Amino acid sequence: MKAARLADSVSTVLKGVRSSGRVPLASLLVVAGIQATPAFAQSSGTSDARTLDAISVIGTGSTRTTAAVTADEIEAQVPGVAPQQLLATLPGVNVQTTDPFGLYEFGDSMRVRGFSSNQIGVTLDGIPIETADTREGGPISRYISSENLLDASVSAGSGDVTQPSYHALGGAIRYTSIGPRGGDTWSGKASQTFGSDDLVRTFVRLDTPEWWAGGPVAYVSASRTRGGVWDLEPATQKSDHFETKIRQDFEKGHLTLGWIWNNRKDYDVQSYNSDGSLAWDIHERLTGDPETDAEHYTEWQNGRRDSLLSLGGDFMFTDSVGLKFTGYYENKHGYGIGGTPPSTATGLYEDAMAGTPGRTDIYIRDPQLYQVDSDGNYVLDADGNRIVTHVGSMTRREEIMSGDRKGVTAALSWETDSNKLEVGGWYETYDFDQVRPLYNLTDTGDLDKSVPYIVNYYDNHFSTDVTQLYVKDTLRLLDDRLTLEFGAKGLSVDRKYHGIANLDDFNSNTTRNTAKKDKDWFQPQVGASFTLAEGTEVFANYAENFSAAPRLALTAGYFNPDIKPEESKNIDVGIRTEQGNWSGYVALYHIDYQNRIIALTDPDPLVIASEIYQNVGDIKTDGAEISGMWRPAEGWRLGASLSYNKSEFKDNYYGYRDDGSGIQDVLRPSKGNEVPDSPKIMLSFNGGWEGEHFFANWDAKYTGKRYGDTMNTDRVDATFIANGSVGYKGGRDGFLGGGRVMLSVYNLFDKDDAIGAVFPNEDYGSYNLVAPRQVFASLSYDF
Repeated sequence: MKAARLADSVSTVLKGVRSSGRVPLASLLVVAGIQATPAFAQSSGTSDARTLDAISVIGTGSTRTTAAVTADEIEAQVPGVAPQQLLATLPGVNVQTTDPFGLYEFGDSMRVRGFSSNQIGVTLDGIPIETADTREGGPISRYISSENLLDASVSAGSGDVTQPSYHALGGAIRYTSIGPRGGDTWSGKASQTFGSDDLVRTFVRLDTPEWWAGGPVAYVSASRTRGGVWDLEPATQKSDHFETKIRQDFEKGHLTLGWIWNNRKDYDVQSYNSDGSLAWDIHERLTGDPETDAEHYTEWQNGRRDSLLSLGGDFMFTDSVGLKFTGYYENKHGYGIGGTPPSTATGLYEDAMAGTPGRTDIYIRDPQLYQVDSDGNYVLDADGNRIVTHVGSMTRREEIMSGDRKGVTAALSWETDSNKLEVGGWYETYDFDQVRPLYNLTDTGDLDKSVPYIVNYYDNHFSTDVTQLYVKDTLRLLDDRLTLEFGAKGLSVDRKYHGIANLDDFNSNTTRNTAKKDKDWFQPQVGASFTLAEGTEVFANYAENFSAAPRLALTAGYFNPDIKPEESKNIDVGIRTEQGNWSGYVALYHIDYQNRIIALTDPDPLVIASEIYQNVGDIKTDGAEISGMWRPAEGWRLGASLSYNKSEFKDNYYGYRDDGSGIQDVLRPSKGNEVPDSPKIMLSFNGGWEGEHFFANWDAKYTGKRYGDTMNTDRVDATFIANGSVGYKGGRDGFLGGGRVMLSVYNLFDKDDAIGAVFPNEDYGSYNLVAPRQVFASLSYDF
């Protein structure tokens, strides 16, 4: 298909989304007094008209709960907003970021129906994105700018069997980018944003016409973001991002070559207790005392650089037989530094020397830090601690991460008038290395690598091979009123590890090799949807999912080769409708989450404790969601969603505690407790008005009370955060022709003590606050 036809098709789809009205079971929403939330149209965004059909944002025709964001909702947010933040108003989704741009990745979190972001499958244009782990994986904001996003859809209960992932217990998220627009002329977009905390962001995208008649089309985009930290004034956050795609259309399909590059740097931010008080105080000023200055903000930094290269194809060999494939290669590199008090470094050094006497591979400056008596014994204070008499030069922990991930997905389809059969698979290999040495510093404050390090917390090397196969058959019966889906996937995850797993291994000069292979070759999924009347259908889905044991289970202080992989069984039922200017759905769900794996560890950032991974029982989840959108008049949209989620532990378990005489088994009474960071009630509203030139948008989210710990003793109060924006857009000509200016306000009511991200643990959690009111002004042009 010619590039101009592609541009027309994309434009038609996007205009259709904007002009059609959508919202959930209007009658139920009116009775409930709620103006429903959005769940919106998807498009594959590919160049082939056969795959450009607009799919409903509430998943019309799907056999599972599906919701998506619209182009309107994307445009309503400040340019460059974190892509995951766009999902915050969808039912069942709890997204928290330290700022709208998600610049501090360690302060961001997401949960869907009680499952964490590391238990959700994520793809971008069909490419599997690793977990949201900021070390091994990466948040979606590293891979796409929101200006390049066509849509984002969430299958909250279970992803389709075609979804490539080895940890998708709790659903799937599919992000789709806007491909090269093509056409007969050059086109593009540019935006500039300024705002609170010295935020400056620049974005540029340029689309080419056909390079020659019948030739390829392409786009390049780049962004640069610089900002500060609201509660740590001298600290900065930086991100540079680049994307490009080249697409060549053929008579039978197309090929797309893409490259994404992202480079970011940030400073760690302070963490808080559940009551909003400061838990980890990072200092803004140097004192001259290395013991105190180990907590200076310059001693806590992170950097990440990611490069993702891909080649995908979509071909229809006949009217009924098609092939899709994507090959990809990703290279990761990251670093992190953390200050360590000299007294702590000395203790680590002494432990290593005691563990392996006479070793010469480590070195510490000024080891005599403590007061000793005439017999050479340490003098202790009233609390039994050694008395520091001399503070030596600073020490600093360095962390270096690198990874190479490569894989391929492929799917062959055969479609007739009433049946579509899909057979496909995914293979990936991933090598990931992570090293954490502790160094002395030179007189100028740099890492002193001219002498051996003090200790090495760990030296980890992982190799992961993933194989997934699936088959799916879709039947359309009764004049397409009834859709039946039958599918199954098989998954094998083979992990190998070698290296120094922790400080205990380092002290005893031990290197270990461990391996764990998890597999389940039959994970069935059965679903159905039935049209009751035009625009209204019921749906039901049953799916079984499987998640491999986490990589760090191989490095645990007590490695358990018999640890079972986690599993989930999900049942979804519901009704959805689209009627003129409103649409929406109601869904009920039940999830059995089995063989839950937890790590018993110390969250203190200065301590790298031995971790113990174990299966500790099951979780039962029941819930309901109502969502929809209403367009009462031209230019208006009003949406809302209401979620009820009850996730509870079904079992007690035994945990490990060191009482001073050794590690002991201790009963942890978790049965009946709520799963941490899983609010029972979430309610969101959004809406907008758009006139000929002026426009306004708003959204608000109520997040019910949560717990930060398994024992449910560390409670977080409910929060209500509202955002809004107003602006002016020019026409084709005249004042601000082709331009758009917008003023956006986040945390409109300045809730400066509200808890945002929650990072759970057994007895207490770690928390980040929602940033106080932030204001951003942006100017953008389409050309």
